Amino acid sequence: MRYTPIVDSLVRLGCALLSFTLLCCSNQTTPHPAGLLVPGPSSVEAYAHVDAGIRAFGSNANPVLPGYNADPQVALFDDTFYIYPTTDGFANWASTSFSVFSSTNLVNWTNRGVILDLPKELTWATNRAWAPGIALKGGVYYLYFAAAQAIGVATSASPTGPFKDALGHPLISAWSYGVQTIDPYPFIDDDGMAYLYFGSGGARVVRLSGDMISLAGTPRDITPTGYNEGSVMLKRGGTYYFFWSENDTRSAKYQVAYGRAQSPLGPFDRIGVILEENPALGILATGHNSILALPGRDEYYMVYHRFAIPGGDGYHREVCVDRMYFNSDGTIVPVRPTLQGLRAGVSPSPFELPVGAATTK
Repeated sequence: MRYTPIVDSLVRLGCALLSFTLLCCSNQTTPHPAGLLVPGPSSVEAYAHVDAGIRAFGSNANPVLPGYNADPQVALFDDTFYIYPTTDGFANWASTSFSVFSSTNLVNWTNRGVILDLPKELTWATNRAWAPGIALKGGVYYLYFAAAQAIGVATSASPTGPFKDALGHPLISAWSYGVQTIDPYPFIDDDGMAYLYFGSGGARVVRLSGDMISLAGTPRDITPTGYNEGSVMLKRGGTYYFFWSENDTRSAKYQVAYGRAQSPLGPFDRIGVILEENPALGILATGHNSILALPGRDEYYMVYHRFAIPGGDGYHREVCVDRMYFNSDGTIVPVRPTLQGLRAGVSPSPFELPVGAATTK
C-alpha cells in the first residue's frame, strides 16, 4: 500500500481514537493544558497522538466570540456561561453599548444582543462603554461598567438584560481616588460581603453596601508592583488571588500578573506573570482577563483578549479561553495562550465529565 497523505491522515485519526480510548480507561490521570485528562507520565506519547489528531481534524476554538471584543468578564449563572465584553473595533475605544454572549459549553457562543445602550439609558454618559463586571445578589443582576471614564451600575432581573441605570449618576465619578476610574470588578466573598475593585494607573478596592449600589467606605490603595489596570479577584481554598494587567493595552507586551493574600484587601505582592504573548504563533497583547471557577471541581479557565489575528491592534481585539492550573503549593502555572483553545466542550454542572467536541459559531 502506498503511503499517501490520505493514508497518513487515517493513521493519525486511528492513533487519536486508540489513544483516547486508552486515556478514558486509565485510572491514573493528570491535567493537561489542552483541557483533557491525560494518563500519567508514561502516556505522554499517547497524548501527543491525541493532540495531533485533534489538530488535524478539528478547527481552532480561539477566538470564542465573533467580531472584535475585549475586556471579557466571564460568569456562570444557572448552568449557562456568559461573557460580558467591551465591544471593540472603534477608534479611541468609543463604543456606546454593552452586549452579552451565552454558552452551555464554553466553546459555542450566542450573541444575546445589547443589554445596555448608553445614549438611550444614561443621562450622564454616551460613549466609552468599557470593561463591564457582573454580580448576582438576591435575585438581582448588577452590571458595573465604565462610561466616560466614570463607573456606573445598572440592574436587571435577567443576566441577558435589559439593564437599567440604578442611580441616574455615576457610582464613582471620573478620576476619583487618584486613578482613572475604569475597569470595575465586583467580588462577593463567602460571608456575603461584596467588594468592588477598579482603577487604571493604580488599583483601588472598596466594600459595597448591602444594596450593591453604594459604597460602604472609602476606596483604599492596593496597587502592586507592575500594575496598570484590569483588576480581577478569585478566592480559592481561603486564599485571595488578585490578577491585573501590565503595560499598555496597545502594546504587544500587554500581559497578566498576579499576587495573593489572606484578605480581599491585600496586601498583594507580585508573584509573577502568568499570561503573555507568543509571537511565534502571532499571539500578542494577551491581557485584561477574568477567571471562571467551576463549582465543586477545582477547575479553572482563563478568559482574556488578544490582538485580533490577523492585523489586530489595541482597538481591534478578540476574546479567547484557555485552561488554567494551580501548582500543589497554590501558585499558578503560567497559562499557555493557544490558537486551538478548548478542544472539547465543558459542562457547567458540578462533577460532570466534559461534553463532546465542539466548534465555534
